[in-house]
Amino acid sequence: MTVTAETAAPARVERWILPKLLTRTEVEKWLAELPLDLDEVIFHISGDGCRPGPGGTESLQSAICLLHRRGVRTKLSFPPTTFSDRSRVEALSTAESESAGTQAERTLAYRLPGLVLAQLCEPADANSAAVMVKERQIVTVETNKHLFGHGTSRAIAVIGANDHRTHLRANAQDRQNQLESRILRMLGTENYHPARDNPLMEELVEFVYQATENTFDHGRKTFDGHTIQQVRLAGFSRHIVGTGVNAVALERHFPDPSSHLHEYVKRAQKRFAHEGHDPKRFHLWSVSVADGGVGIAAKMHKGLDIFDRDLAEEFKAVQDGVLPDGTTKPMGQPGRGRGLVKMMRATQRLGGFFEIRTGRLSLWRTYLNEDGSSEENLDFDHPASPAFTLRGENEAHVGVAGTVVSVLFPAFDLGPNSRPARGRG
Repeated sequence: MTVTAETAAPARVERWILPKLLTRTEVEKWLAELPLDLDEVIFHISGDGCRPGPGGTESLQSAICLLHRRGVRTKLSFPPTTFSDRSRVEALSTAESESAGTQAERTLAYRLPGLVLAQLCEPADANSAAVMVKERQIVTVETNKHLFGHGTSRAIAVIGANDHRTHLRANAQDRQNQLESRILRMLGTENYHPARDNPLMEELVEFVYQATENTFDHGRKTFDGHTIQQVRLAGFSRHIVGTGVNAVALERHFPDPSSHLHEYVKRAQKRFAHEGHDPKRFHLWSVSVADGGVGIAAKMHKGLDIFDRDLAEEFKAVQDGVLPDGTTKPMGQPGRGRGLVKMMRATQRLGGFFEIRTGRLSLWRTYLNEDGSSEENLDFDHPASPAFTLRGENEAHVGVAGTVVSVLFPAFDLGPNSRPARGRG
């Protein structure tokens, strides 16, 4: 009998050179065109580096976690001269502001895409500095009380592989106070506590608190109980829309005039005018809380096969998940079925634009009327209330892992001690 040795098929590998400005649009376009039968994807940071744009970091993580779910290896590469002087890893990661170093080094030391890439991908080159960068990032996150990044590109970050907690500390008020302190540090006013006399700050803290609690309760594990390799993020961004110093025109911020975000910003502009502010130059803040978990629809359905079903079934699962008592959390646990309810109520009080990006869906809700006024007398207690109606149910997007919950809203005054965010927190 003749035995013939089988020759293994060569691995199918895709290499993506990351853009200088990473946006959700760029990531999702790349992901939609990616072959489904890959064995490996190499993410390459070029000499131009990679800065986070709108939704870019969160979408990058969602894409990488989806590849892991498919069994695709992900690797990270960058120019061989990056951190050739290994002492620069620590010097850059502890700097108080963006400092000397190549663009690739800056990306890895303190930019959010670099954090996600180093923590979720293997080194493409065994001799690269990637392992040292990953270890340094972990130290930076822990040292800075889970704050990572510089200036307007900052986030509260929890590295999943290093989070061994099974329960959060018992006192919810302690957790909320600690979160408020971190938010204030990122906004640049850590010595001032506007929540004591500013109800809008209370709503911002409430939104972030509920969203981050949800990532812990629902976004850490696979269905068979394994810890998901991810970085749970709460990122903050500032936007100056209009004219003048550091402002960006509305058409550049949101180039599609038919988009829901563009329409929302036009309504917010009217709100600013009604309040006596200059409608030609106004400030918006955005908050995005992201995980790389199974997603809301799969969690509600108790299985990933929901993503193989009709889009209407996936939408119903997500819509049910935002209703009072819409949860997979066991009966009797604190806050059961109220997290997304409280986020939507906070959005209404902030006059914001609420979005959930999960699975194949991008669902949204705004509580501003066409004239910029807020919807009033909404009922956030009963499931049949129109307060919970999500829109976008018929628009299919490229499938992603995890969930990103975000709110865009008019900035408010933090008080006389507020100042622009600088340094590492």
